[in-house]
Amino acid sequence: MATLSLQLHGKKRVTTNIRAEVDNLLTKSIGGLVVVAGQEMTEMKRRAPVDTGDLQSSGFVDGPNFLRIGGFKVVEMVFSFGDTVVTYAFAVHEDLEAFHNPGQARYVASVLEESSGFLTPRIAAAAGLG
Repeated sequence: MATLSLQLHGKKRVTTNIRAEVDNLLTKSIGGLVVVAGQEMTEMKRRAPVDTGDLQSSGFVDGPNFLRIGGFKVVEMVFSFGDTVVTYAFAVHEDLEAFHNPGQARYVASVLEESSGFLTPRIAAAAGLG
């Protein structure tokens, strides 16, 4: 019977290198998330109803925001439409009966719902990880 034993020398250096690689991976992933969030916002603006164009131009992405939820570190991106002038963004988004041509109701939610199964590989690709 063969026996294999392994000894690590320089445990502190190995740990430091692993932490550096994890930090690098996280930094790249967050960068990919920012890129994909921008792509998602572009599509949301394309789908937003157009009357004067104010609603479309009010869209923006806030983030990355770093939170701690239930002991986990979370990176959040917030998609927003509307401002003090465009106060009707939520009503337009949720009113399925309103005339939205050009554009559509649920112009934010529909994009995220359609993308949900593909976000991870898109983020990885944008980060140069996949």
